Amino acid sequence: MSRPCSTNYCGLRRHYMVSSGARVPHIYESIWFAVQEIPAGSVATYGDIAAAARASNPRHVAQALKAAPPGLGLPWHRVVAAGGRIALPGDAGVEQRVRLEAEGVSFGGKRVRIEIHRAKLTEPRP
Repeated sequence: MSRPCSTNYCGLRRHYMVSSGARVPHIYESIWFAVQEIPAGSVATYGDIAAAARASNPRHVAQALKAAPPGLGLPWHRVVAAGGRIALPGDAGVEQRVRLEAEGVSFGGKRVRIEIHRAKLTEPRP
């Protein structure tokens, strides 16, 4: 059985389902919000998202994305490793590149041209 949960940041309401008894760390909600703010055709690094969400470590971003309920519809493919590198292995990395190219993101070899496509993120209000 699941129960609806919601967060409210700056008047923006997000709904997602959490299994009963499961706890969602507050930092995950901040990370999900920051990822949702990356516009199509842009990318952000794990470090960019961590800074915007005030997470202490970019690894928390990867953990939060992995834990995100599918119904959130996060643009996970817009999050890349430092320097624009796609960090996902195998088919997931191929899918990420295909999705980014479909949004008009350009690559220099195996890396996103981060200097062109880096999103400008804002920190959530306290």
